[in-house]
Amino acid sequence: MKRIGLVLVVIAGCELQPPPKQQPAPAAKAAEAGSGSAAPAPKISNVPPEGVPEGVPVVDDACIAAGTKVADVLVNDAKDAQQKATLEEERTQIVRRTELACTQQKWSDEVKGCMAAATTVADLQVCEKKIQNGEGLKGAVPEH
Repeated sequence: MKRIGLVLVVIAGCELQPPPKQQPAPAAKAAEAGSGSAAPAPKISNVPPEGVPEGVPVVDDACIAAGTKVADVLVNDAKDAQQKATLEEERTQIVRRTELACTQQKWSDEVKGCMAAATTVADLQVCEKKIQNGEGLKGAVPEH
């Protein structure tokens, strides 16, 4: 039951919204021959990697590792076959939701490392408490 609570906390932590509908790129105006005008330079900053639609959060490797480990721990900790099968079916969703929570909540490197090193649900709960207390978020001031 604690596993499900942890999954729900991780899932609830991210405000999932479907990606915005992709608009067709406006046709670039062809430069008139002999006009001497050049097309403006393309934007370089904040460009998602190739193949990632605009508006979809890009997660770093540490968030991916944390998400993968959370799913692994939850599946491996399942006590009965039915629960294990359900978690296996939801593995991709668990990983993605954890990655998004990590990215959107700006988990600190310490929390990402804590999640990636976890081997039990109890370990994950220790990491989760850091997030709940605000000490595991980048830029957050720990409460005393």
